[in-house]
Amino acid sequence: MIHRKTLLAALAAGLMAPRAEAQAPARLDGPLTLLVPFAPGGPTDIAARFLAPELSSRLGVPVVVENRSGAGGAIGMRYVQTIAPGLANRMVMVSSTSTQVMVPLTDMANVGFDPVEDMQQIALIGTYFTVIATSVGSGITSMAELRAAAAQRLEFGSPGTNTEAHLFLALLARTMGARDWEHVPYRGTGPALTALMANEIKLALASPLTILPLIQDGRARALAVTAAERSPMFPDTPTLRESGVDLVLNGFFGLTGPKAMDTRIADAIASATVDALASPALRQQLDRVGLQPPASQSRESFRAFQRAEYQRFSPLVASP
Repeated sequence: MIHRKTLLAALAAGLMAPRAEAQAPARLDGPLTLLVPFAPGGPTDIAARFLAPELSSRLGVPVVVENRSGAGGAIGMRYVQTIAPGLANRMVMVSSTSTQVMVPLTDMANVGFDPVEDMQQIALIGTYFTVIATSVGSGITSMAELRAAAAQRLEFGSPGTNTEAHLFLALLARTMGARDWEHVPYRGTGPALTALMANEIKLALASPLTILPLIQDGRARALAVTAAERSPMFPDTPTLRESGVDLVLNGFFGLTGPKAMDTRIADAIASATVDALASPALRQQLDRVGLQPPASQSRESFRAFQRAEYQRFSPLVASP
């Protein structure tokens, strides 16, 4: 009887050991790199540097930010996806509307893979709004006046064909029933806003931090913010919906890992990110760059969100 009890206890212990090992939380075995696929100093880079110390304290490893820019984010995206397998658990890209929606819509053949379906989607950091601005010389001072002018010829500018600003404004034009608006592409946001101030174009879209000084100096007018709710940065500027246009145009930042990343590591980073975003200190920092926290999220809901954004903008992509 004693022998039988001992044997059963040993068998039970043997059966339980693998299960306990499988349930053990994954831990990073070294520093984590947040790869920003854009140049330093932009909103993506700023958000990454705010997030890095919060993730470090929760994951128990150093978290460093590295910039690898070019091709609208495609260069950094390819770098992360093709990282050596031994480093796959220590590299995460700060993804965005550009890398996950615009690049796949316009340059999928050059990228060589689907950044939504073929990468580990980890967490949504937040969404950001933009500002619809008009030139002072246009004579348009409100969304009501813009809607009244929807049937007229109007030039709108962007940093380039098929960029986020181009497709956002194209969707606005379609929603408002505008048929004669002409897109004028420029080589970057700076030249587009210079053209706006010179009244070469009548309409442009810009980030809050970029357009705010121009509005404060009287060199441009804010007609609406593209968020679902008014922003404390622009308390007197209505949303599109408040202006009678049923549209919300938000970009997003998130975390995306290489396909070879261990799903348990991806889960651990996702959990740390969700916890970090609940920090009042981090929330205050992200508010400074106009990032709005997600109401709720999971790894799969983040992927579904990206798929929906892809479908929303795919009909608007201009052919080469």
